[in-house]
Amino acid sequence: MTEYLISLAIGPVQGFIAAARRTRDLWFGSEVLSEVSKAAAKVLLQNRAELIFPAPGSPTDLEPNSALNVGNKLMAAIDTVDPGQIIELAKEGARSRWREIATAARNKLDPTEVQGDLWNQQVEDVLELYGAWKPLQADGNDYSAVRDRLERLLGARKTTRDFGPAATAFNSAPGFGKPKSSLDAARETVLTRTLTTRTRRKLGLSKGEQLDCPGLVKRIGGDPEQFPPVTRIALEPWLEKLPDHRLLEVKAAFQCLVGFKLATRVAPQRYHRLPYDGGFLFPARIEAKIKELGENETEAKASLTALKTIRDRLHEDYKPTPYFAVLVADGDNMGAFIDLRDSKRDHLAITGALAEFAGQARAIVENRQGACVYAGGDDVLALLPIHQAVACAQDLSGAFNTVVAPLAVSNQSVPTLSVGLGIGHVLTPFSRLLDLGRRAERLAKEGPEGTLRSQKRNALALIAGVRSGAEISVRGRWDSDMDQRLIQWMVYYRENSLSDKTPYDLRQAVGRIAWAKSRPDYRTIAEQEAGRVLARKRSQAGAHDLPTEVRNKIKTAICHRGIEQIISELLLARWLSEKVKE
Repeated sequence: MTEYLISLAIGPVQGFIAAARRTRDLWFGSEVLSEVSKAAAKVLLQNRAELIFPAPGSPTDLEPNSALNVGNKLMAAIDTVDPGQIIELAKEGARSRWREIATAARNKLDPTEVQGDLWNQQVEDVLELYGAWKPLQADGNDYSAVRDRLERLLGARKTTRDFGPAATAFNSAPGFGKPKSSLDAARETVLTRTLTTRTRRKLGLSKGEQLDCPGLVKRIGGDPEQFPPVTRIALEPWLEKLPDHRLLEVKAAFQCLVGFKLATRVAPQRYHRLPYDGGFLFPARIEAKIKELGENETEAKASLTALKTIRDRLHEDYKPTPYFAVLVADGDNMGAFIDLRDSKRDHLAITGALAEFAGQARAIVENRQGACVYAGGDDVLALLPIHQAVACAQDLSGAFNTVVAPLAVSNQSVPTLSVGLGIGHVLTPFSRLLDLGRRAERLAKEGPEGTLRSQKRNALALIAGVRSGAEISVRGRWDSDMDQRLIQWMVYYRENSLSDKTPYDLRQAVGRIAWAKSRPDYRTIAEQEAGRVLARKRSQAGAHDLPTEVRNKIKTAICHRGIEQIISELLLARWLSEKVKE
């Protein structure tokens, strides 16, 4: 037998993850992709392959529904006479797992609500699987050279993929004349016209919306209560302030709505204070839903009206902030780091360390009352309540550095973690919120235009997509202590030691001294003008002078980081501290 290095790529990534209109679409799409990849990796392991990517701690990590997230690209070394057959077995393992997941989702609907022939055609047409192999004895048994050649072969295989036969006529194609899916217009709907109003609520569909096979699996596959919706995540800082006796009546009201499929439960224990989606606790949501209900749904309307009475009383004291954070984190220079440690033993060590970080990342996000959409390798995608977002980013950066640092050898830089936080409204289309988080991550990595190469990466960036105004963004490297300042500003806002108008008054001061922008002493002029503004500021709704500690902290920060940077930080901290409500 010959030892081969084999690689298997599983897709489509865009179809599973990018085609998402709700958080559940995104979460379960990435979950399905991971489950399918785990199934293929399990087949390789059962055939005595040495897994390199991923490198599970034990075979149980590859069992269905385990906590391990596996990426869509596998690599392994194996002694075999027929590597092509091994790859085909792994492909079939992936297809089998996908069919299991899809069948379980379809069985949650009445058979008359799904078009069987179109469903069967789409189920078999979803996965894209590409494999390649290369003998390790080639090129003088040079693992690095073999891996490089293997990557080229796999890329060539993807660009020369097999295409199925085209329809003989445009009107003979499967699904001709059927409405397209609302998630992915490349496929037709698999839903029939007999879909009931109750089923549409179950699927989260408004009138006229449709779903293809992958879309249907995303909406009702797995455990619908397992992943919390953004409304529940955004409510967390508000719920922490409510006394238990007020929460009891809220829970009872939501329990009634679950029976009418107007609300959903949330399973994770960390959300026990309100184990429901909580969307109706935001202004205007109940009123809009009552208008949508039919005339014969009097009991459902009565339950909504009862919750409205409770909600209005709660809002007399405090209205929840309908904003949350999309966290996107990625390791810096990991590709170069892996290439420099290009041996099978080193790759196994790196993969093991990244798997450890992924497990820690999930726990860190959950400890901060967030929900982890994906944590695999050096990639993390999570949703967080705004008051915990910066602290969670700090925790992730620290955990990544702790796990990866031991892997570095002498004279080799240690990879770092860049984190982007996109702050968005719960009613903003989720595709835009995801784009906000990804743009924040790019800003963290690259910095604004003109950033020196030495100042790129190893940073935190935030972008707030404010519905009532322009975006607000700020970026700072971890060694600039911007994260610590943001948390300090948040504390000042919550204690009413810092007025909401302070950053706006400082911004007006910058406008007054715009004439000095080109002068060499501009920074000194800006610091003096900021000092005059801060000397006049009041706190606690104008009842007291700005505390000396707060004034000095802001002045010192302006001296070290510049007035524009600190204004942006104060504006972002105002949102993060829940001081802004819309």
